[in-house]
Amino acid sequence: MMKRMATTNSSSLWFTSHKTSHEVLFRGEMKKPDVDSPDPNVGNYAIFRSTTKYGTTCFKNIVENTVHGRISFILHKRLEVDLENGYQVVVITGEGPQDDDDNDADDHFEGLSTRFFLLNKDKEEVARCHMSYMDGSYDPSMGPTIEMIAVKQSHRGEGLAKVLWHWILWFINNNFTIECLNNDAPLGHIMVKATQVMTQEVEMRQRKRDGQL
Repeated sequence: MMKRMATTNSSSLWFTSHKTSHEVLFRGEMKKPDVDSPDPNVGNYAIFRSTTKYGTTCFKNIVENTVHGRISFILHKRLEVDLENGYQVVVITGEGPQDDDDNDADDHFEGLSTRFFLLNKDKEEVARCHMSYMDGSYDPSMGPTIEMIAVKQSHRGEGLAKVLWHWILWFINNNFTIECLNNDAPLGHIMVKATQVMTQEVEMRQRKRDGQL
């Protein structure tokens, strides 16, 4: 049973409950189109979140019966992948605290993010990336957004950024499958954005193989 919880000037909140137990299976939000917003995705997608086992099962059924490129299903979980030479990629997806009022926390949907860690054989973190799903720019839009990516200074020049980036793209391709409506992205493609990227030089290092800076 789908019910509308509340309607504001910017969005509508929805929830779905079980027809017999009345347990809330998942809550959702759809933002209303705004003529002042340059994001073509606004008003064309809804975000739902489930905190129950049955709700998650319903989501999986929805995904299986929806055309590819029109829906994404991102589980809040921890994923570990063992690589060659003792390296390991750890991927954690979840939501951070959004409000001091815990009773209002269910109505926030923009805190979802995924953190990537690259560990070496000694379990030392040598690279990391933080990816959100809503950029914080002047004209924010929905989609995977690289908030930060970094390699530990003592391990730079070892090609670890490329290894981490490979698994970031792997995760996006296997989890976020909503095609972008932005004109900058060709049809059938997913836009991956980056925010707060500085172009100023932070350091210069000499490559060991050819001596170049």
